[in-house]
Amino acid sequence: MKNYLFVIVFLFLSVIQIRAQDPCTIANLNFVWGWTVTGGTINNICGENGRLNYSVDFFYYEDDASVSDIFEVRILYYPGDLYIVKDVIGATGYTESTASNGLEQIIATVELTGSGTPNQGVEHNLTIQFYLSDYISPSTDDMFHSLKLANDPIFCYNIKTDLLPAGIINTQAGGNVEYFNAIVETPDNVLSGRIASPISNQTSGDFQIVDFMDIDVNFDLVGSSHFFEEVWLCDNAELIISAQDEITFANYNFSSLSEYNTISVKDGATLKLTNCTISNAVNGITVESGGTLILDKVTISSCSESGIKALGGSNIILKDCNLEFNEIGLLIDGNVNVQNLEFNNINNNSKGIKINNTLSLINLNHININTLESNIVGLEVNLGNSTIGNIDFINNSTGIYLRQTEVLEIQNCFISGSVSAVRGDFCKFDFLDNTIINCNVGFDISASNDYSIFNNDIDASQLATRIYWSKGEIDNNRIGQYEIMQRGLHQIFTNDEIQDNTISTNHTNILANSIFNSSIDHNNLLGADYGYFAVGGTSEAFVEYNIIVANTSGVLYNSAGTNNTGCNEIDAEEAIWVRDNSDLQDLITNQLDGSENDVLIYSVLGVQEHNGNEFLGENVTAIGLNFNEIKNSSFIVDQNDQSLIPDNPNPPELVDPEPFIGTPKNCDGLTGSRMKQRFLDPIIMCAYLQKIEGFKISNPQYYWNRMYHLMRYYLLEIPLAQWPNCINFAWSNEDMCGLKVIVENEVEIKNLLIGSQSATNLKSSFDSIKSNQTVELSGLECVLDITSIWKDVYLLMLKRINGEDLSLQDQNVLESAATKCSAEYGDAVHWARSLLSEYNSNDYYVNDNCTLSVQQNSRTDRKLEKLSFRVSPNPVLDVLHVNSNIEDIRYTLYDTNGKTIMKGQLKSLSFDIDMHEVFSGSYILEIVSPDGQKAIEKIIKIN
Repeated sequence: MKNYLFVIVFLFLSVIQIRAQDPCTIANLNFVWGWTVTGGTINNICGENGRLNYSVDFFYYEDDASVSDIFEVRILYYPGDLYIVKDVIGATGYTESTASNGLEQIIATVELTGSGTPNQGVEHNLTIQFYLSDYISPSTDDMFHSLKLANDPIFCYNIKTDLLPAGIINTQAGGNVEYFNAIVETPDNVLSGRIASPISNQTSGDFQIVDFMDIDVNFDLVGSSHFFEEVWLCDNAELIISAQDEITFANYNFSSLSEYNTISVKDGATLKLTNCTISNAVNGITVESGGTLILDKVTISSCSESGIKALGGSNIILKDCNLEFNEIGLLIDGNVNVQNLEFNNINNNSKGIKINNTLSLINLNHININTLESNIVGLEVNLGNSTIGNIDFINNSTGIYLRQTEVLEIQNCFISGSVSAVRGDFCKFDFLDNTIINCNVGFDISASNDYSIFNNDIDASQLATRIYWSKGEIDNNRIGQYEIMQRGLHQIFTNDEIQDNTISTNHTNILANSIFNSSIDHNNLLGADYGYFAVGGTSEAFVEYNIIVANTSGVLYNSAGTNNTGCNEIDAEEAIWVRDNSDLQDLITNQLDGSENDVLIYSVLGVQEHNGNEFLGENVTAIGLNFNEIKNSSFIVDQNDQSLIPDNPNPPELVDPEPFIGTPKNCDGLTGSRMKQRFLDPIIMCAYLQKIEGFKISNPQYYWNRMYHLMRYYLLEIPLAQWPNCINFAWSNEDMCGLKVIVENEVEIKNLLIGSQSATNLKSSFDSIKSNQTVELSGLECVLDITSIWKDVYLLMLKRINGEDLSLQDQNVLESAATKCSAEYGDAVHWARSLLSEYNSNDYYVNDNCTLSVQQNSRTDRKLEKLSFRVSPNPVLDVLHVNSNIEDIRYTLYDTNGKTIMKGQLKSLSFDIDMHEVFSGSYILEIVSPDGQKAIEKIIKIN
């Protein structure tokens, strides 16, 4: 029995005026849904004698060469003021009748025999001739073709030609429907492909799109809710939504067999998908400007570029969706209106969400939680502005990556399990009310000149923040409260305000490397070996009004001069430790309780006031200073209150026998720079300069470090017209190889940071400066070892600030510098150590035991047994049991604000602390051994 193949053509002609003698001048005649079999074409041909011919040219495929199939070609048109003389060339015959929908129809019959292979077809042509009268006025202009071969299975044919958009749904026979393509060639007509109204509310069926399917009328397509219907897109096929209202698909699986763009939503169109899947495309859905996408319970997976690509001017709503195993889950490219985004899971993509090239604010801050999980990058914002909130970032390698962002607010997010929770280059952002836990590094930020990290809980196994060459605020955060980390804040070449934070770590709460004009005030720095550790030329830091409880040193300056330390409460082994190359310190009105020293100083030169300090530990020591150096440095305890003079000054000349005359300084209003007045005083600074210059020949490395710090301060802080004459003359004639070049380059970079340029302009300015400085420094050749080290490390610092990864060769250069003694080689050694902190956790400070005085004062040399203890139960209701490995210890219980709740001394290894009267909350228990070792434990009190 022969199979029957049906071709159905709808012809709708809009209001037009036609002259019979010139039928080719018809305007706005649209042929849509021009469908034939695979490889076929429809051609508009101007015939003779006023006839308008349409040629249908198609290929027919059949496996069995002996089998013939009968085709029926149906032409449907509106009756009325249209007179048509009909002829079908290439058909065995045709008839005319009225279709069930009231339209007139022509049915042409064609019989073809198979070719013997599905990849080579029999070509056949039908020419349909119409004669148009002088005047016609139909109401619409649609043409609809369909083709279905009875009992033919659904599969994709091998298309032989490039084809224009077209598509088909067969409404005559139920079941599976096969889509075919057509080319409509008309000299002056607009090409369009549409689904016409007869196929509205199609309820079931599988569909195969060979090339393009263009939908530009409104309809709903609902597949079976129990068995998903299928849509196959073959060999570069695409579904185009161009209707001016809402198109709905429900319960459909869309699959692209050759990785093309599965669905495109055009300007003015709305596509709504419910309970659908899309897979194996280049871009699963592309939403163009003016288009709207509404997804509910949709899964998009395995797309080589993006699951959803939303272009500027589009609108998207996503709810309960899964975007997974794509290169990018959701790509927002331009100013997209994200109307709603809630309860979505975006996981296992290279990038979960990428926001790119936006000027207006992209709103990703909706009230319901979205989850980005197990992506390489959870969210990337590149040249974009956005507000982001209520997103859980789980186990992404990088939670959030910011690149050249101008306005960005991140709030109420949860980030866990990342190597870096937040990474940013050349960005401005506000990070508010978020939680970071179980990450290696909380923040890894570079070249960002306006950021705020405020009111967050930050717990990371290694480091809360690592911020390069940036300017911002870190305020009111709780760092290391639930997971004791190695280090808290690591600032490198920054200008920050660090205020009102509570920081608890094992090693260092704040490490400041070459920072400048920064305030560190009203913080609680608890439990670390070092509370505030300033290195690498840190200057004009204002460390004030902090409560610091540390094991080794509360405040430590190493190669860091010209700083202000005042009004702090410090409890540590060495409360304040001023190490090598750290001249010109202000130490004023602090409460110091050092189990070894309230103040320990190695630096020989400087103006260091102790006016108003309380020496509760009773010891003040200066290493390597003789009587004249002490007097010249003004490092003198000169109180007028005898109770504030330390009992054990070493050497004794640290206490001035003459009583202090004047009003002691106190903490009322003690903020801001107190250093500039000294730099403006020619008597003080010329004497200091003369002392430095005495080492230029005998100890050039000593001269280099001191002169570098001195001139960096003048270049950054003091207008040239106010320089003392001796400083101006010395700098004009400075000839130490490389010194002048490197300090001027560093100041140029820091002055750029202080400005208020946009992120894009800042990046452009930095690129220009980096290029110029790299050329200048690369050509610098000096015999001094210190010049070579500083130059090499500084160039790698520029590379890292630019967001570039350092090669293994770069790391080897840094390793060589980091293992030098910082007392000899100064700032560059500390820069190298900070850069290497991204690649290893080595403690390079052991290399600073390079002088006899340091060896004598090393904690490790004095300790025989490391103090440790255990507590139980924790949380505790009434009595806390404590077991220590050392007897005769002192204990202190602090609240999270650093206030002492109770203290005592206990002789045995095991003891109890009565907690009945203590309010519920979090506390820090500190114990101190007889030799000054300290250990802490967080205690939770419950009622």
